[in-house]
Amino acid sequence: MEDFFSGFGLSADVVNKTVSSLIAIVILLVLRRVVVRAIQSRVEDPESLYRTRKSVTYVTTIVVILTLAWIWVDALDSVTTYIGLVSAGIAIALADVLKNLAGWAFIILRRPFRVGDRVQVGETIGDVVDVRIFRFSLLEVGNWVDADQSTGRLIHVPNGVLFTERLANYTEGFEFIWHEIPVLVTFESDWRRARERMDEVLASRIPKVAGDAEHRIRATARQYQIRIGTLT
Repeated sequence: MEDFFSGFGLSADVVNKTVSSLIAIVILLVLRRVVVRAIQSRVEDPESLYRTRKSVTYVTTIVVILTLAWIWVDALDSVTTYIGLVSAGIAIALADVLKNLAGWAFIILRRPFRVGDRVQVGETIGDVVDVRIFRFSLLEVGNWVDADQSTGRLIHVPNGVLFTERLANYTEGFEFIWHEIPVLVTFESDWRRARERMDEVLASRIPKVAGDAEHRIRATARQYQIRIGTLT
């Protein structure tokens, strides 16, 4: 067999390590399958089963990486190389976990939102009600419910989503958003009187709201490049 592999320019040491690596991987994968089947026969809750299977997969991946490092790094002469391989293996095996942890650090340090803010992440809109290490929770707003009312559903969003989805904060900096209210006026209605009534309502409300909005725009413009125009 050594003569066969030597024809490909592979030394006996490389061949032995390759065979040992394949055997180790097969054994560990078989052990993983046995453990998973044993867990499936004992755990009935789907969520607990899913988390346990993920944990077994993470552990198996780390053990495979450590085993391959032990086989290929001669007597662990290079501690730096070994640590680098282990770190890379952990980063790959726990990519989602580390991504969510980085997202949590981003939330804590950069404050893209706080508990109580209304945000939109991707297509989901809601009020932030909880922030944890691996996820944050939104009380969903809108969807099939009109007038931006709560649907009553809690949406749990992994923190890592902040690096891949767009985030809109309805509360940060400037608390006012543009919103149109359609008013139905029939052909039989007195549209002039309807317009007068709307003007009366707006005239009684706009001065206070417009003044507050302009003040907040000026405060926000100190941090962001926002041009102040005429509020209507």
